[in-house]
Amino acid sequence: MSAPLILLDGVGKTYLLGVRPLTVLADVSLRIAAGELVAIMGPSGSGKTTLLNILGCLDRPSAGHYRLAGEGVEGLSAGAAATVRNRRIGFVFQGFHLLPRLTALANVELPLLYAGLGARERRRRAWAMLRRMQLADRAQHLPGALSGGQQQRVAIARALVNRPSLILADEPTGALDRETGREILGLFRGLNEDGVTVILVTHDQAVAAAARRTIRLEDGRIVADMASTVPATGAGEQAAAVGRRAP
Repeated sequence: MSAPLILLDGVGKTYLLGVRPLTVLADVSLRIAAGELVAIMGPSGSGKTTLLNILGCLDRPSAGHYRLAGEGVEGLSAGAAATVRNRRIGFVFQGFHLLPRLTALANVELPLLYAGLGARERRRRAWAMLRRMQLADRAQHLPGALSGGQQQRVAIARALVNRPSLILADEPTGALDRETGREILGLFRGLNEDGVTVILVTHDQAVAAAARRTIRLEDGRIVADMASTVPATGAGEQAAAVGRRAP
């Protein structure tokens, strides 16, 4: 059996509130193979955002071990963790997190700037990703001039431009209408069919239904881990086709 992309062993996270400990995650063990499409579900306060932050090397576990692509990452320095994030992980958020004074093109270029790529290569790759998201005609627009769905496509282009092996999406359709949300989910499915590992954190069962596997958290513990096979249909098929186009 090949090594998993993500391996958590007994991971816990505890915060101190004054002198009182608050345990948010407890003894979470998890294997996710490269190429999976996984939804993480749970009620508010279940620990799913904390788990996402640990998976994305934005936070460290208080206990246990985390290996990403075979590398132990729980003890990395802040600088080393930032390097792992830039090279291996793309993030997509509910609120898009685009810089409002930069064009769509410049927003997509940012990860490449942090990676040290030259201006010509940054521009080439950013244009290619915007074309893949069918946004070439919006490349010079500021985020405020884009619809919510267009902003999320820009955010996905930014997440993909460094060619990461893992996409972490936190409530990626939460700020979108139902139809646009279905299109965005179709994009994620198309990217997954291209081999990108995608983890969706959500409270929405309709979003989880787009995944191949659903992990449910309650009170900081995994209480269910279920596989499913759901075919893309309708608008999702069309959007998946966009996700599969090579830049």
